[in-house]
Amino acid sequence: MAQKRLFVGLGFEDSFSQQVELWMKKLRKTADQKEISVKWTPKDNFHVTLVFLGPTQDEEIPDLSARLARVAARHADFALKIRQVGAFPHIDQARVLWLGVQRTQALLNLQSDLENELLSPDRMEGFGRPHLTVGRLRNSRGCRDLLSPFAHANFGRQPAKEIILYHSYQAGNFPAYEPVARFSLTGLRQDDVFDQDQNNPDDGTTRNHAGAQGLLVVDESAVTDAVLIRHLSAANPEDQSP
Repeated sequence: MAQKRLFVGLGFEDSFSQQVELWMKKLRKTADQKEISVKWTPKDNFHVTLVFLGPTQDEEIPDLSARLARVAARHADFALKIRQVGAFPHIDQARVLWLGVQRTQALLNLQSDLENELLSPDRMEGFGRPHLTVGRLRNSRGCRDLLSPFAHANFGRQPAKEIILYHSYQAGNFPAYEPVARFSLTGLRQDDVFDQDQNNPDDGTTRNHAGAQGLLVVDESAVTDAVLIRHLSAANPEDQSP
């Protein structure tokens, strides 16, 4: 049976990818001057991993897509805050260079819902540090001198309008990430739901204001149990996500 190595993530608009690519040229120049060998991420591969699924049979993809569509319908689009630069597993023993993605409540809500919908309880290990991988070192080494001039990198807010099911595979010396399906985030924002509450105070619809997750939903069936969120520092090893 045919299978694919799958994960769910967020992509970026071309304008942002080009902006990061220009910034990476400066980082690449500094790395070359310091004779640090790095395999740089092509801009077409920029993404933020939300849930890693691993090898998946092709016949499972329709059901997986239906589950992803349900999740996307429960969440509104939001902004990703991209700032700071760092390294995994540690800046003094670096293997992966990354741009940080701030843990906003909207991002954590989406990750939690995806894990609940897609993973069995024994695979829910909590969330690592959200990030965009920009390069992988060929040999582990300290990178303080490389990254310190770029420590305050800030790319502002970038729109997150859809979740993407990716197929990960090896293309020569580089991994490649091919979108299998895209799902627009079409859920209501909190302000929209409050407006509906005010306009239809007695319409009989059951509403649940889930303050614990910061997730406001109209249908109680859309509420999922919260998973434990582990706050991992940049010093911890990167997980096996793409």
